[in-house]
Amino acid sequence: MPPISPCVPQDLPAFEAPANCLNEPGRIIAVALFKISEFDFVSGDWADPTKWAPKITAGDIVIIKPVTGEFPEPSEVTVDGDGLVRTVRTGTDYDVSYSHRGVDDNIDFYSVLNGSNNEYSAGFVFPDFSIYLAADKQNNLIPVTFNARPMAESSLTSQRRFMVNARWSCIDLPRVHKVPRSLFV
Repeated sequence: MPPISPCVPQDLPAFEAPANCLNEPGRIIAVALFKISEFDFVSGDWADPTKWAPKITAGDIVIIKPVTGEFPEPSEVTVDGDGLVRTVRTGTDYDVSYSHRGVDDNIDFYSVLNGSNNEYSAGFVFPDFSIYLAADKQNNLIPVTFNARPMAESSLTSQRRFMVNARWSCIDLPRVHKVPRSLFV
């Protein structure tokens, strides 16, 4: 599908009415980091664990699990329009957050990721093993900025956790694929 141009009308694809029994759980249970320079998945690769294995072994994909996270409503980015057009939508800002235990052993990991300078993108895995990718309509990964920081509550029964925000901007909605359950449980 060619990129959407704001000056060329696009035909809407068919709307899929949700079934009454539809279940799309919302908690993020895992995160996949993708080294953008080494990424070469095509549509059929997402559900095939044999396509993931060499990338994981090489360190080009890193799976972070288990996590607890949310995919909140993104923010619309607009600019002033011209003439009678009040505003023009130019993009969407995403800010996805997740947290996990295992702080002490991951200080170095997140120190590097925080300063990775657009080398990595991310996908967020839900309990039905759908992944939402920071990618455009052509499945080109979008660089993600990470802000990871350790935190600890004052309670003696609390656990230290990493709190992580993953941020990116793109006019397109995230791409959705099914991923192998075996990699994310």
